[in-house]
Amino acid sequence: MKASGSFTYSDGATYTITHGSVIIAAITSCTNTSNPTVMLGAGLLAKKAVENGLTVLPYIKTSLSPGSGVVTYYLKVCGIGVEDHY
Repeated sequence: MKASGSFTYSDGATYTITHGSVIIAAITSCTNTSNPTVMLGAGLLAKKAVENGLTVLPYIKTSLSPGSGVVTYYLKVCGIGVEDHY
């Protein structure tokens, strides 16, 4: 038998999670100033996924968290504001 649990989220819907369910999705790095292309690539991939209709269930915590002001600037220049949620 597969372990699972159900819960009612604040939107009123009932969801079921099982082993392997995604509940946190984060793009982050503390070393991305030395190699910002990885963070930029991940941010651009997330942006394109949203633009192409990929959605996230409402209970999944998502974050895009650059490790420096420089990378934050790069993301904004690329049109990926860190204030956005993916």
